[in-house]
Formats: sequence, structure tokens, C-alpha cells
Amino acid sequence: MMDRRHFAPKVYRQHSLDRLVPQNRLLRRIAQVINFFFVYPLAGPYHSHTGQPSVDPIVLFEALLIG
Repeated sequence: MMDRRHFAPKVYRQHSLDRLVPQNRLLRRIAQVINFFFVYPLAGPYHSHTGQPSVDPIVLFEALLIG
């Protein structure tokens, strides 16, 4: 089962995790230029509709991209 990540800024111990990541971070700059939603139709046929949710395919794609 393919799961999608839903980003919502969260506060952890009175600190925003989003503020801790620098604005000039590589993946932030890449995400401003590239829309990664093309990954969902490509990864869809490889995911089962039963079982536990998988890791968001965009997260895996980004990890491979910056790796």
C-alpha cells in the first residue's frame, strides 16, 4: 500500500523543526524547482493495496537523488 507524506510543521519542545533546517539546504532548493509528484504514477504499480503502508516514494526518490 503506497502512503503519501503530509507535511505539517510541528513544534517539538517549543522549537520548530522546520526552523532548524537551513533555508539554503540542498533539498529545499531542489524542491523549489522540481515537482516530485511524477514519482507516484511511476511507483504505483509496484505497491500492494493490502498490508502496511509503505514509505512515501518521494522520500525514497529524494534520498537516492541526494545520496
